[in-house]
Amino acid sequence: MMVDESEDAASSGEPDQARRAGRIQSVARALAILDEISANRSMRGQEIASSLGLNLTTAVHLLNTLTECGYLAKHGRTYSLSTEKVLSLYSQIEADVKPSPAVLSALHQVTEQTGESGYASCWTGDDVMIIAVAEGNHAIRVAALQIGRAGDIHARSSGKCLLAFAPHDHAERLLTSRTLTRRTANTIVDVDAMRAELAQIRERGYAIDRGEYLDGVWGIAVPMYLGERHPQCALTLTMPADRFAANETAYVEALLAAASV
Repeated sequence: MMVDESEDAASSGEPDQARRAGRIQSVARALAILDEISANRSMRGQEIASSLGLNLTTAVHLLNTLTECGYLAKHGRTYSLSTEKVLSLYSQIEADVKPSPAVLSALHQVTEQTGESGYASCWTGDDVMIIAVAEGNHAIRVAALQIGRAGDIHARSSGKCLLAFAPHDHAERLLTSRTLTRRTANTIVDVDAMRAELAQIRERGYAIDRGEYLDGVWGIAVPMYLGERHPQCALTLTMPADRFAANETAYVEALLAAASV
């Protein structure tokens, strides 16, 4: 059993406030189409229009534009992401997010030792993204961890870990410039409460996700300094909640040992 840890302005009625903010509706719609097709592999124009609440004519114009620009491939009546474009984009960012041999070695060491699923994450701008994944071997384990997944750094042990050990000004800017979205009943959504949480993480040296991102799934993350003053990467184990209490001490020791490369 695996636990799966795995959205034209004048004619659209878009509020004036959104237009004043510089948001271009057609661009937002085109990006939404790419996300929708990515999630569903391939779709027909009518399916896309219905799913996104678009007029069919508008959807077709956007689909044709994306196809002409090379972002989509059309097969009969269905559209899919262009493999050539996806690989081209990936190759341009791969060097920035490709985990180092030291990170991969640490990840495999700790997952093999504990049997739990694990992942490595790193800062990418103002977000924390998964850059490597290793699945555990327990019958009940966390699966569907995805390389490239980012967001909700306040709700993940890896995100909280890197926030805690980031430069103070950087962490404060992130905490005060975005909404701490509630993912579960356990998610910390108050800025002062999050500041206190980060202080505790710095004191004990590791971060805990107490089902804050996904109900029933807990995580432990430690920083990987790799010669840096402030860590750019975090090493994380993630597990069903019922295995956390019995193994916290052993898992923390395994993570810290693996991360001290």
